[in-house]
Amino acid sequence: MASNTISAIEKGMGKPITEILIELYQKHGKVALVAQELGVTQSTVSLWIMKHGLEFKTTLVKKSA
Repeated sequence: MASNTISAIEKGMGKPITEILIELYQKHGKVALVAQELGVTQSTVSLWIMKHGLEFKTTLVKKSA
């Protein structure tokens, strides 16, 4: 990504940063991997999560056999 600002990321991905963060966290399960995909630091992603009123929820699922 050419620019790491929220507006540039939103423009490049065509959706609001909250949706992007939720989707990428569901995909990767780790803030560090979300940050890597967006080209920013882990602390930046953590700050964006906090600033946009998002929170982490953990769920348990049954393992596949």
